[in-house]
Amino acid sequence: MTPRARLEPGTVRIVGAGNARRTWSTRHVLHLRLEAAGAAGVGEAAPLPGYSPDALEAAGEALARWCAAPPSLDVDAPLQSARRASERIPSALPSARFAAETAVLDLLGRLRGEPLHRLLVGEADAATREPPPLAGLVASLDDAEEQAVRLVDRGLGTLKLKVGRAERLDDEVEALERLRARWPSVALRLDANGALPPARVDELLERYAAVAPELVEEPLAGAALRRLHRPPVPLALDESLQDAGPGTAGLAPFTDWLAEGRCVAVVLKPAALGGLLACLELARAAARHRVDGRAVGAIASHTFDGPVGLQAAAALGLALALEADRPLAAGLDRSYLPAAAGEVPLVGAATLRPDRARPGLGLDLEPDP
Repeated sequence: MTPRARLEPGTVRIVGAGNARRTWSTRHVLHLRLEAAGAAGVGEAAPLPGYSPDALEAAGEALARWCAAPPSLDVDAPLQSARRASERIPSALPSARFAAETAVLDLLGRLRGEPLHRLLVGEADAATREPPPLAGLVASLDDAEEQAVRLVDRGLGTLKLKVGRAERLDDEVEALERLRARWPSVALRLDANGALPPARVDELLERYAAVAPELVEEPLAGAALRRLHRPPVPLALDESLQDAGPGTAGLAPFTDWLAEGRCVAVVLKPAALGGLLACLELARAAARHRVDGRAVGAIASHTFDGPVGLQAAAALGLALALEADRPLAAGLDRSYLPAAAGEVPLVGAATLRPDRARPGLGLDLEPDP
């Protein structure tokens, strides 16, 4: 079966999106739409400027070539079809690979009557699993308590906080101390995006340790991160996975970290890592290592994607939860997306919410006449 394919450009407004280096208020996206046998599937390419390893123009050119000669798909082999479709796009364009893979799995899932996350991992023991919780993003520590109140009141038990602004490092620590004093049992995740100054990293990690964070993501960038030994806090990998190469190659520079128990989790963003299947492979490779008797965890996250990309990342989060011995809160809260941006049915107020009645990606699409 060979689908019809086309690209549709779009724009998504976002709020409260940023890190220690920059902020974003608009996302330019490309939707890849596939149609066959009376069904339609969609994927999204939306490289995040200044963060993603690829750019929208290059992703669009690759997807346009892909659309000119779309691959044949096999309804009975959805994962193999998705992998073959993705591999026709250079690995240096992960957002385009993510779009192609998602569109193929969405279309084939609809034709099979199966939700996308079930395509990824099969039935497993899904009936016995609770929906995985969400982690809420506190976008700025300037008004952290106000933001945290709204998130905790929604039922979120994990907060992710951006740290590392050079001019506000001490203020950030004080804000973290206030949050910990107010919510002793809330899990705090700190994400520096590699922005901590090397000269102060040991001091800052010791101060972070005093607020007992669940983990600290990427305190340093590049090679400096790999030289960080015996940290006083649990660490997680994010950007370094994409910097080190596609697929499980991203873990190779951190073999010693995994063996020594310094890394407790990998943060998986399919738009930056080349798709859902690549993220699953990374999660499985990381889980072969253990920290305090538990497998290294995997956290599904996003690059401030539009509704299509976020819905696909949520399907990944559901798949990861089915395979995990201790599911971690997914970094997929949709609060950066205004309601006008569109529906994201898999993302609830405090948890992901699987829906077996919605096949494929689970978005409301109709094939063209």
